[in-house]
Amino acid sequence: IYMTDGKGPDEKVLCVPLGDPSFERVRDIHDVNAELRDEIEHFFQRYKDLEPSKRTETRGWGNRSEATKIVAASRARAS
Repeated sequence: IYMTDGKGPDEKVLCVPLGDPSFERVRDIHDVNAELRDEIEHFFQRYKDLEPSKRTETRGWGNRSEATKIVAASRARAS
């Protein structure tokens, strides 16, 4: 999910457990139930509400290809 917080862009990557039959059909974001995506997005819109000086904004979901690039860029920055 693409987000912004007080420090700028702050993407979150949704992962599912490998081998868990509950998530066997999930290959990309549109395979995740829409209600679950909405619930996750709502959480990230509200989770800093108790910290008055902080704010968040969600900007929608990317797909698996975009997530792969985000994770690769993060790994490159960490090494």
